[in-house]
Amino acid sequence: MYSSVNEYFTTMDFKTTNKSIWETVFQDEKHHQMRKDAGVTYCSYNSNRNDGNDLMVCYKYDSKDVMENHKQVFTKLLEENREKWSKLGDLNSIEFNHWKILCECSNDMRF
Repeated sequence: MYSSVNEYFTTMDFKTTNKSIWETVFQDEKHHQMRKDAGVTYCSYNSNRNDGNDLMVCYKYDSKDVMENHKQVFTKLLEENREKWSKLGDLNSIEFNHWKILCECSNDMRF
């Protein structure tokens, strides 16, 4: 059963070049706080069972505006720090998808 609360999700798919460093950065308290400050209410990641270098990060938001703003902030940070972030993954492979309910995202059989 779905709640009547507005919830929005973004998934970010990409190829990582160094999964262990990426996981360390993802779990860093500083990055966790940055996500909270940007209005992310939930965040997780997983890798493709057929290719461990394929990663998906799922972000949850309470409003569509926050979701759209987070993508803009995230994209800006990637561009400003492209050299640093390119050590963690192929930035050209990043794809953003937006979902109204998480069920749509979880039905993706690749993960």
